[in-house]
Amino acid sequence: MKGLLIKDLCYLRSYGKQYGIVLLFMIAWGVIMKSASYVSIYAVLMGGMLILTTMSLDEAAHFDMQVLTMPVSRKKYVQEKYILMLLLIGTGVFLAFLISFGQGIYTGNVEAADLLYSIWVAPVFVITYSVTLPVIFKKGVEKARYMYIFVMLIIGAVVFSGIKILAFLGIDLDQVAETSPMKIIIVMLAICAAFIVVSFRISVRMLKNREW
Repeated sequence: MKGLLIKDLCYLRSYGKQYGIVLLFMIAWGVIMKSASYVSIYAVLMGGMLILTTMSLDEAAHFDMQVLTMPVSRKKYVQEKYILMLLLIGTGVFLAFLISFGQGIYTGNVEAADLLYSIWVAPVFVITYSVTLPVIFKKGVEKARYMYIFVMLIIGAVVFSGIKILAFLGIDLDQVAETSPMKIIIVMLAICAAFIVVSFRISVRMLKNREW
């Protein structure tokens, strides 16, 4: 598995300058708008998109088929992709936190809400990729992109509807987040863990039953 992970990281190294330039642009935009939310979203989004990049490169080189002839089990191959997903999204959250903190120091106003924003955003992408990855292992990256868009729209609709319902019930979401941040984080982690476990098992089954 270590070799697979190093291979994917070498893939991503060639994209470092491109994503770095865009990230710098987003940081500048966040400074101009005096909001770190744009940077937080992009940093986490970037981590997630890199998963699709590695799998797309595997398909282009037919590595997803060749690896099955190597002394690597299907389970290990799938497991490596999930570890990479968590590693990249986690890196995105860490970068977003650092950028938000640095911007807060620069503006003289360090807001806890800005620092925690990436933590609220990350579960959306974890759930999205947890739903998308089994489709990738079954149908390939290109066909799975439609599922990715569909899931993002569904999650967006659910979040928007949830906020409206809470507002209608007189529940201030910002106040709840400020008073009980750890409870919300624990709940989010539990939901993400459940999605990842179920998704991983389905992905292994999909790859085993995939018709090449």
